[in-house]
Amino acid sequence: MSKNRKLMSALTALSASAALLTTGTSALAASYKVVKNDSLWAISKKYGVSISSLQKANSLSGNTIYVGQTLKIPSSNKTTSFKSTTKTSSKTATVKATATSSTTYKVAKGDTLWSIAKKYGVSVSALQKANNLSSSLIYIGQSLKLASSLTSYTTNGVTKSTTTSSTTKSTTTKTKSSTSTSKTAVSQAPTSIKRSSTTASSANITAYALTFLGVPYVWGGTTPSGFDCSGYVQYVYSHFGISVGRTTYTQQYAGTKISVASAQAGDLYFWGSYGSAYHVAIALGGGQYVMAPAPGQVVKTGNVSSYTPSFAVRVL
Repeated sequence: MSKNRKLMSALTALSASAALLTTGTSALAASYKVVKNDSLWAISKKYGVSISSLQKANSLSGNTIYVGQTLKIPSSNKTTSFKSTTKTSSKTATVKATATSSTTYKVAKGDTLWSIAKKYGVSVSALQKANNLSSSLIYIGQSLKLASSLTSYTTNGVTKSTTTSSTTKSTTTKTKSSTSTSKTAVSQAPTSIKRSSTTASSANITAYALTFLGVPYVWGGTTPSGFDCSGYVQYVYSHFGISVGRTTYTQQYAGTKISVASAQAGDLYFWGSYGSAYHVAIALGGGQYVMAPAPGQVVKTGNVSSYTPSFAVRVL
């Protein structure tokens, strides 16, 4: 009897140790091996984590990564799980939807159509359509409709926004049994962007250009895994079938030279004298632009008042 008790105790302890080991293993961060055309930005979107958390987890001081490099992936909140014991239980997670069809936003200093779209979880094109805008140009004090079909969702205290074409309804997570688990995935930005034959309008060009915000600067880069300034401009315009050349030198001759003050959305801003330009950006309208700035930085927006171009070129 004594030997049996000792054997049972040993088995119990072994089972507990195995459970702890399994728990500890699952708590470890996942890892990812970098492949060709990867970028820190694309990997962060794929796993639903921030670029800064990836940098911190892998002791990176910048955005440079290498093919074959193994990266630790910190814990992600990409998927939110809901557990419930019965349909009537107070612990059952509920996804609440609140219609905001009449909501408007007043443009403040420093706002861009892209930043407002990102803030409310809608696309730039949806904002343009809701407000009858033909470009990305907006003004301080302007009231914008936040898309007639905008709906905000709150999931376990985290608010997300999406657009819907039907009446908003409150939906309670359903369970097939008392032990089942329902999962709701929070939408993420796509990890890749497909090329299309979209019309080459200033609105479409600027909207497409803004989809690459956060892509790291890579010297000589010409793809979403990393851009330099002229590689970024070439990639955006070639998406619409427009050839502007590969370098800043050739791009300054891709259209008609105009003044910085005359530039509109879809034009190009250049730094340096005409014929010797050394930097380029895509005009968003209203003195704003988007560019791949310099090593160690990412594609971002700027303003002519803080970094003034030398001249502009009208491509369209």
